[in-house]
Amino acid sequence: MVGINKMMDDEDLMLITTLGKIIRIHGGNIPVIGRNTQGVRLIGIESEEKVCGVARLAEKEEESVT
Repeated sequence: MVGINKMMDDEDLMLITTLGKIIRIHGGNIPVIGRNTQGVRLIGIESEEKVCGVARLAEKEEESVT
């Protein structure tokens, strides 16, 4: 396990692997319930590859019009 992040449906999650694969997943696209005790698979990796980073992306700042 690399990490656990609490997130809302309108936020994004980024996963990074040791071979340089990066994916961005919208929280609303992640199923809430997976198979019992197995969780939800978010990324497919090769046998020699590992997930090395997980990050919840910062919210976008709204532009102010002046």
